[in-house]
Amino acid sequence: QLLHILISTAAVWVFLKHAPFQRTIKILFIFGYFMLFEYTLISRNYALGVLFLFLACSMYETRRERFVLFSLFLALTCNTHAIFFVISCSLMFVTLIEVGLRDGLSFKANLITGTLIFAVGSLLAIAQMIPPSDTGFFEGINTISLYDRITKSVVGFFKGIVVLPKLNTIHFWNTNLLISYNGALAGVLAAFSLFIPYFLFF
Repeated sequence: QLLHILISTAAVWVFLKHAPFQRTIKILFIFGYFMLFEYTLISRNYALGVLFLFLACSMYETRRERFVLFSLFLALTCNTHAIFFVISCSLMFVTLIEVGLRDGLSFKANLITGTLIFAVGSLLAIAQMIPPSDTGFFEGINTISLYDRITKSVVGFFKGIVVLPKLNTIHFWNTNLLISYNGALAGVLAAFSLFIPYFLFF
């Protein structure tokens, strides 16, 4: 727990030092549900992923000059959690596309080294994610219909954007007040929530 609070504190320090947001937004973020509760009070591997991701983002402005270190932080991010694997691969993919469009096919030493570091980190992460043959973790997945899988994915994304846990129960973990109040309305809002990133980042 002591190590975890140090990791979380380091992530908050990197965020406060480098995030290009107003002070109010920074304070709201670090004292929000995810940073304060899920990534700090609960000792899990999320905090390590957040720290490495924030470190990579902190050098995004100078990613061309410090591409090796940028790639190393993304490779470390890959090896913390499957969610961070997807995020770091997306960030690396976009960066490589950007470099390719801007510089053409001029393969510089730091670009090759950084890409190799990230590739090795990604392969190590994939090797760790492959479940052993005797695992029982995925037993129930084959019984879930495709419709239910899609619904759970959409609702999961909605719960991540609209964080309203049911605080009137002791087991509020992974709950949503709106979903429990009106499932149909939450389903419609969840479908619309999928388009929010497109409008924000257009």
